Amino acid sequence: KKRIAVFHDFVPIRAIASQASEERFILLVGFPWYTKGADVLIRAFKSIMVQFPNYTLKLMGYYPDREYLNDLACGSPQIEFLKPGPHELALKVIATCSVYVLASRSEAMGRVLLEAMAARKPIIASAVGGVPHYIQDNDNGLLFQSENVEELAAKLTIILSDQELQARLGTRAYDKVI
Repeated sequence: KKRIAVFHDFVPIRAIASQASEERFILLVGFPWYTKGADVLIRAFKSIMVQFPNYTLKLMGYYPDREYLNDLACGSPQIEFLKPGPHELALKVIATCSVYVLASRSEAMGRVLLEAMAARKPIIASAVGGVPHYIQDNDNGLLFQSENVEELAAKLTIILSDQELQARLGTRAYDKVI
């Protein structure tokens, strides 16, 4: 009677749709948190969040020991930890985010990138592993050097300040994934 989960090898990109949302938020979905760079993203967001009071940062996934991330967040109401959920729920959250960030220290491919691309979301990702194969800097997303908090903060500032850039990157990402 053990619970199991299955991660399929395919991404149903045509079944993922972008959804408008009045809530503005930056999203990271994943596990394990150290590998996914959740701490890097929290530090980068904290350095710019006063400039963008209408945006929140949401981190979705399983985190067995969240104490370190809680300490980094310092109880900020602009940083929210979402419980993990089924894949369908994760896709709905991705579909409503404003910007998707993958701050990984190591990443083979980043299936979640394909999901965010299919949802026409602007993406910021670390230039590690296979990520640059899917995301080309300033074409269909923005890339930064892994663990570079200042560079990630600068990329966040650029993308959050420019709605036209967000739309262009989201459209180009969708074109690439299709």
